[in-house]
Amino acid sequence: GLAVLTFGVAWLMRLQKGPREPALLLYQKYCRKLENAGLKRRPAEGPEDFAQRSVQQLPNMEKQIQTITKLYTKLRYGDGAKELLDEMRKQLKLFRLTGAGAA
Repeated sequence: GLAVLTFGVAWLMRLQKGPREPALLLYQKYCRKLENAGLKRRPAEGPEDFAQRSVQQLPNMEKQIQTITKLYTKLRYGDGAKELLDEMRKQLKLFRLTGAGAA
């Protein structure tokens, strides 16, 4: 009884905290950076479509946008290697919109 209730409460609290996947958390941070520049990801928009739309608005950022998107899709839907995650973190730190092609 009590153990099941405790487990249920702990499980619900874990679900409410949101995603735990490092690649997804990094991608969400990347999306917030783009949103701050006026590019909000649409609810049903996939990473590739969002990247394509972002490049249209920020053509000078194409290489960085494509790199981060490719890393994310490999991590999320393919190989979740630590090296790729480290590279995505590095690329996200380098991703600056101010004065670097932001329209």
